[in-house]
Amino acid sequence: MVVYERIDVNPKFIRYRYYPENDRNYAPGTIIVDMENKVINVEEPAEADIYFVHSAEELLMMREAMDAERAEQGLPELSDAEFPFEDDVACYIYATHAIAELSKKYRCR
Repeated sequence: MVVYERIDVNPKFIRYRYYPENDRNYAPGTIIVDMENKVINVEEPAEADIYFVHSAEELLMMREAMDAERAEQGLPELSDAEFPFEDDVACYIYATHAIAELSKKYRCR
């Protein structure tokens, strides 16, 4: 679970503070919503956030496993649009969840 709260608003940016597991004993992170470009980024990761990297090889194995499962169900393989990962992918676990929610709210990518 991640909790986030708006801390700054202006016509160009909206800034949020986020707390992994709502644990206020650690320094919060900051997420910024760029309203002009419709992009959301981690400005500063939270002290308790976890940085995770999936290698391209891991992602390929994941896609192959998902395609095999889909084939058993009579479904087509995933398209590149449904699984767009070709290179290594890195993210902050908690910030990514907050960004996903904020993306829906502000229709950002």
